[in-house]
Amino acid sequence: MSNRYLNQKGQSLLELLIAITVFVIVISGIMLLTLTAHITDRQGTERAAATLLAQEGLEAALSIKNKGWKNLTLGDHGLTNVKNIWEFSDSSDQVDKYTRRISVEAGQRDSNGDLVYDGGTVDFDTKKVVSRVNWEFQPGRASEVVIESYLTNWRSVKWLQTTQADFNLGTLMNTEVSGDQVQLARQSGQKVFDWTFDNELEYQYDPAKIKISNSQAQLVGSNTVIYSGQTSNPGFNNNLNSWNYLVWDRQSGEPNFVGAQISSGGNPGGWARVRFVGTASQSYQDGGFFQQQFSVNRDGVTQASLHLDWMVQQIYGVTQPRARLYAFLSTSAGEPVRDSADQVWASDWLTVVSPWTSVDIPVASKLQTPGNYYLKIGVWVEGSTGLNAINIGFDNSWVTWQITEERYPTDGPTIQPTKSFVADDLQQWQFFEEQAKKNGGEIYYQLSDDNGATWQYWNGNRWRQIRNARDYNTATVVNSQLRLFSTSNRRLMFRAFLSSDGTQLISLDNIRVGYLASDGGRYYASGNFVSVAYDTGASAPLYNYLDWTAFVPTSTSLRFQIRTAATQADLASAPWAGPDGTATSFFTEPGQTIFGEAGQRWVQYQVLFGTTDGAITPILHDITIDYEL
Repeated sequence: MSNRYLNQKGQSLLELLIAITVFVIVISGIMLLTLTAHITDRQGTERAAATLLAQEGLEAALSIKNKGWKNLTLGDHGLTNVKNIWEFSDSSDQVDKYTRRISVEAGQRDSNGDLVYDGGTVDFDTKKVVSRVNWEFQPGRASEVVIESYLTNWRSVKWLQTTQADFNLGTLMNTEVSGDQVQLARQSGQKVFDWTFDNELEYQYDPAKIKISNSQAQLVGSNTVIYSGQTSNPGFNNNLNSWNYLVWDRQSGEPNFVGAQISSGGNPGGWARVRFVGTASQSYQDGGFFQQQFSVNRDGVTQASLHLDWMVQQIYGVTQPRARLYAFLSTSAGEPVRDSADQVWASDWLTVVSPWTSVDIPVASKLQTPGNYYLKIGVWVEGSTGLNAINIGFDNSWVTWQITEERYPTDGPTIQPTKSFVADDLQQWQFFEEQAKKNGGEIYYQLSDDNGATWQYWNGNRWRQIRNARDYNTATVVNSQLRLFSTSNRRLMFRAFLSSDGTQLISLDNIRVGYLASDGGRYYASGNFVSVAYDTGASAPLYNYLDWTAFVPTSTSLRFQIRTAATQADLASAPWAGPDGTATSFFTEPGQTIFGEAGQRWVQYQVLFGTTDGAITPILHDITIDYEL
């Protein structure tokens, strides 16, 4: 074989290899292009789906915002849709392979009012909403679509108070309006000291005439009888004088009851007897009673009692009778009525002989009105046919009554502290106030600046030492002239005279003295400001948030509450509440959401100021209540 033939054969094999290689490259390129196109198409489809979900998230946030600005709460949220109503739920939601998270952030603006991502001032009427959708395109290959937008509170209506005229319409307690701001008021250098009557060891007094009880110093009273009386002839010893005997509900044909005085066999001595004898042909329900008239000449009976001794001497019957004893107090004469309001006592039913027995019954409630009364004591018997005999006796039967009143010392007993009040920072005495119950009496005072060594009173021109025990003044006079009382010893003590005519209970609850302190005025420790009532003009406004500008240095505090009502009249009694709608919560950070889905037409706020350093105060510059109609 020639070399030429071999060369031709080798060349053909090489050309074949080259052709195969070119074919593989072309086919691979075509396949790669086809796969890449498929991946790209899938990526586009999934990103488009994620973008739609993200856009839907923004639209849902807008829908939630349109139901009320405060519904657009800060934080991460998922979404639910019930009956075509969007709501935030959890921190994300899942749609097939896609996880969606709606983040609501506070909007911020710079000094020019332009929106900035950070470093600005929070704008409570602007919120940044970021809608993120995440999914895995392939295991380990995460994808994300992010869309963001800013939403504004364009339906906002604001009640703003920021000027002196605004704040002057409110109510101040230990606070003041200074320019266009509200702050704690100064105490004008005034301090107070109270003498309270909590500890008897801190006072000097005569315990026989004055006592300290229930944080009061008061006169000691004693019960005195000023009027009394008693019915007549209670013992029936000689006769039935003052008593009348009458039959009780006796019907025709019934046996008769006979009343009589018996000279012996009583408890002791004479006694009054009711006797009854029945025949074999009779049945009966009747009785007899003794009656006495008496008079009570004054109202206000404080104590009264009915005393009665009784016994059953004989009670006999073929068919056993029974008897019952009664006592009545009535304003009219005549037969009593059993179980009526006049009945004050009744025995059990009696069927056997019984010895003398005593009873005492309180009856003051029956004798409250002046006038004539009737004491009635009697026997009621019930029995059937057959021979019967009953003897029942009464003795020592009386009503006593009395009116007692407490009487109090009339010599003006005194009480004073055991030691003076010392005011080291005293500049000037300011006022003297008593809290007392005088009941028509009076309390008089003397003052001392040397721990009680000497005493002074106002003589009409000046404070001078007393010359006799009754050189004293009322609290009104002491108060009006206290500014002129000596400050040289920086001490003050009082001596109080409790002056009564004997019927007047005098009690002293508290003595308060005020003075100007040398360290100058300090702020009150606490106070509050209550705004004027505001009419939103809508029956059910949606309250969004409370905002304010204030200076709150260390050691001070500001707390806020609001209340709402349907009418201005109802607002005054509506409860105050904080952000959770309860009386124990307070708005402490600007922009906090106001409780409730729908409010009431009238609204009002209060601000509670506090300081633990009397040299500084928190200051409120302005306050805003944001709402939607």
